[in-house]
Amino acid sequence: MPKSICTWIKDKFILKNNIKSCLQGKEKFMKGKILLLGLSLSLVAAACNQTANTPSPAASNNNSADSQSQSQVQVQVGQSAPMLVPLTALNGSKQDGTAVLTDLGNGKTQVKIELNNAPASSEPAHIHAGACPNPGAIAYDLTDVVAGHSTSVIDTTMDNLMKQLPLAINIHKSAAEIITDLSCGDIK
Repeated sequence: MPKSICTWIKDKFILKNNIKSCLQGKEKFMKGKILLLGLSLSLVAAACNQTANTPSPAASNNNSADSQSQSQVQVQVGQSAPMLVPLTALNGSKQDGTAVLTDLGNGKTQVKIELNNAPASSEPAHIHAGACPNPGAIAYDLTDVVAGHSTSVIDTTMDNLMKQLPLAINIHKSAAEIITDLSCGDIK
């Protein structure tokens, strides 16, 4: 067995047992090489099958920039890339933040809202027809924002949402004060 192959293995994989086998004979080296190839293919397969990694709302501590940089979403063929919608504070609320729309496939879209300076109370959220700061009728109900966080799944695709533009994501003060808007962002 050429010494250069053993050196390459040592440099690349640092597997002492396989290097000893390589130096002791071709048969043992080939067994180690096959084992190493199987391990490498397993690691590649695991990486290819990795699913979405999204931090929990508690881990984000109301820091939407951190949660956005840590979020990873796997996009499959035929799906749109996730869309970031900045949310602007309205009516002196200081509740700015982001919404991320992600095509989940099968005719569904996830809407994840992260607001800064939000109270612990429940704030209704919707996708409205029209644009900020005064959108029109409700097009899609979303899960209420609680303590600055909301995750909803709506029955439509990203492509269908784009065909319905103009649309806006709107967060209201409360169910009792639904006409008071706290945050708004245009889907573009």
